[in-house]
Amino acid sequence: MSLSNKALLLTVDFSIPSGRKVDKQVSNDIADQYNIDGGRRSSGNFNKITIDSKYLKEPQNIKRKVINAFDNMTLPWLNNGIKVNLLPNTQFMAFSKVWRESKREMDQYIWKLENGLYDEMMQESKDRLGGQSSDDGGLFSEWDYPPVDDFVSKFKMEHYVRPVPDADNLDLRVAVGEEEANRIKVDIQKSIEKQFEESRKVLCDRIVDALKHMSSVLSKDKPVIHETLMDKMCDLIDILPELNFSEDQELDDIRCQMKGELIEDVQTLRDDEVARQDVLDSTNDILNRMEKIYGV
Repeated sequence: MSLSNKALLLTVDFSIPSGRKVDKQVSNDIADQYNIDGGRRSSGNFNKITIDSKYLKEPQNIKRKVINAFDNMTLPWLNNGIKVNLLPNTQFMAFSKVWRESKREMDQYIWKLENGLYDEMMQESKDRLGGQSSDDGGLFSEWDYPPVDDFVSKFKMEHYVRPVPDADNLDLRVAVGEEEANRIKVDIQKSIEKQFEESRKVLCDRIVDALKHMSSVLSKDKPVIHETLMDKMCDLIDILPELNFSEDQELDDIRCQMKGELIEDVQTLRDDEVARQDVLDSTNDILNRMEKIYGV
């Protein structure tokens, strides 16, 4: 099964300041107060809130929106510190739209930092932390706040798109000889197939998790049914054909069953106990089918 014509490798990378910083002086003062030998290295550190969390909600929400799209539209491929996921070619434009909108929002936030918001952050911290330097017994210190250009540089929002490797397109004969080249190709192909199988398992797990959540909600005596329950199930059903890279017919049949038997008006589920029980029974039937076929 070659993925090179069906998917791309996608990575997203964010960096947002935490708004926290270890205050070494206060940490040592606490250690001295409690007569801890070795100072803060033995007792622990005091993490000072240098930036109120309200000022960081905007970039964190931007990140959350992108990561949600990333997680919903892709399947895991590699995870070596930074996740590299499989993005279906058919979803590239949809993800690109989310990315462009989010990047525009982040650029606007950076502009606000450079045009007064960072000064406002510092003033708020100065008021909240007493407006004194740490040398005078307060918690505020101007040394905690770099110039605005340096602070802005701490924000990072990047994404990388690469083709999926294909062992059949590797030509290593000139470099290592035909016999060794064939061996390397076989090893690469086995590695790709193993990773592909792990990605397929993640997809099955995603389906099972959604079904179990629906079953858990609907099986309660007085269930609280939110619109998001059905919205998330619809989103999963819509994306399944794109993530079914192996063109697994069983998986597609299960998707059709989910679409035909689980999608119901939320208000109907709230008001009609019979309809609710029907959807619950179907949910459990599909869960049993998933376990029988895929062992999940």
